[in-house]
Amino acid sequence: MEDEQIKKIILQPDPARVMEGLRDTGYEFNTAMADIVDNSIAADATIIKVKVDLRPDNSTVVYVADNGVGMDMNGLLNAMKYGSSERIDPSSLGKFGLGLKTASTAFCRKLSVLSKNSKSEYNKVCWDLDFIVQVNEWELIRPEISQDEIDILEDVTGGDSGTLVIWENVDRLMKNYKQESNRKKAFSKMIDGLKFHFAMVYQRYLDDKNEEFKDVHHVKLYVNDELVEPWDPFCSKEDNSHMVASDEREVDLGNGDTAKFKIEAWILPRVEEFSTQQAKLNARISNDMEGFYVYRENRLIHFGDWLGMFVKDPHISLLRINFSFDHKLDDAFNVDIKKSRIMLNDSIYEYLKDTFMPAPRRVAEDIYRKG
Repeated sequence: MEDEQIKKIILQPDPARVMEGLRDTGYEFNTAMADIVDNSIAADATIIKVKVDLRPDNSTVVYVADNGVGMDMNGLLNAMKYGSSERIDPSSLGKFGLGLKTASTAFCRKLSVLSKNSKSEYNKVCWDLDFIVQVNEWELIRPEISQDEIDILEDVTGGDSGTLVIWENVDRLMKNYKQESNRKKAFSKMIDGLKFHFAMVYQRYLDDKNEEFKDVHHVKLYVNDELVEPWDPFCSKEDNSHMVASDEREVDLGNGDTAKFKIEAWILPRVEEFSTQQAKLNARISNDMEGFYVYRENRLIHFGDWLGMFVKDPHISLLRINFSFDHKLDDAFNVDIKKSRIMLNDSIYEYLKDTFMPAPRRVAEDIYRKG
């Protein structure tokens, strides 16, 4: 008996519905901005400047300029495609080909990218959600390039290759404040939060003085013209901060290949043991900051909890865990689209909870209680 012929139907998604729906993937502002910076680092940028411009009419425009390799028109079209082509380098911080679009349109309705590489001229393309709703087609716009945009980019590139990402019609970032003072206060708080997020997430990329990170691609990252300094969650330069346990484990990937992850348990100094008052403040010791600090390819992707192993406890608030792995373990750890969480497989979870963690927990509790 012959098999029935399989009939195929090409079913295109509705552009307006898809784009509007992807605005609600759960991005926070800091996470979204980090996704844009990831692309700059993946493009081998050494200087990245983020500018968040709060204008007198209460509108906000966001710029991210870098001096990376840049793109010609074909590269731009690929970058703006939902589900862009897989990067050649699997260790790249850009992972799924969606981050630029979903992170940006979570906060703005108009995303433009201006770029040039070593062989091309400036090119600019734009996704305008209001236009997409009107025409209901996957129709990319080629708007005019302003001199102001070129100036912003060339401030970083000096006229060489690079890329400028622009968010306009930003409708999900700043609330409407009746009083100017409240608006400026909220804006300042948002910028401070962004700077600390970058300092924490990209610590190893920003710290070119630490011998441990000498092989990491280093960058200078600015927010509103202020250089972001790295933040070390383990206070490793403090005399009274101690690594009390460490291990490196090999994981069988099931395809004949293996990968390793590294884990370290650090006990921070008690508040009275820090070298200076400023060092104590910088450590940010609290229940919110205790727990695992998970790094994928030296970029922090998750922090500030115990991955479901324990509840937060002030008695172990001095304990922080460095958990580092490379891209080979992405599938094993179920790294999500925002690169902001992992799910450990059962064997690694049990090893950490039952074998590695008990001794550091006891030490942290003893130091907290007894000094």
